[in-house]
Amino acid sequence: MTPDREPPGATGLGTVPVFSPDGKTFIVTAVSHQPGPVMGQLVVASADGRRPAVAIGPAYSYQDRQSYGFSPDGTKVILDLASGASWMLDVAGGNGVQVKQFLSDPSWQRRAP
Repeated sequence: MTPDREPPGATGLGTVPVFSPDGKTFIVTAVSHQPGPVMGQLVVASADGRRPAVAIGPAYSYQDRQSYGFSPDGTKVILDLASGASWMLDVAGGNGVQVKQFLSDPSWQRRAP
């Protein structure tokens, strides 16, 4: 992202990669290529650079991003937005599905049998 494209209020926090549990992929926030105002979007990339990065989930305002994290098996990502929306995303791509809002930072916990 270039400074001239970064919208007012962008924190830059999404530029630090969050690695998958196996360390083979990571997610970062990138500038969305969707038409309209400058927005952010999560991107999944391979750590070794052998595969092209894949945009996942909806585009969102930089001011709205709260947190995101990988599932324990590395196949899903939770995107939690400050506006109250949360999304379950597939690392293979797509828009994902909206899910119940998480509290502050997404985390994964097994249910009791």
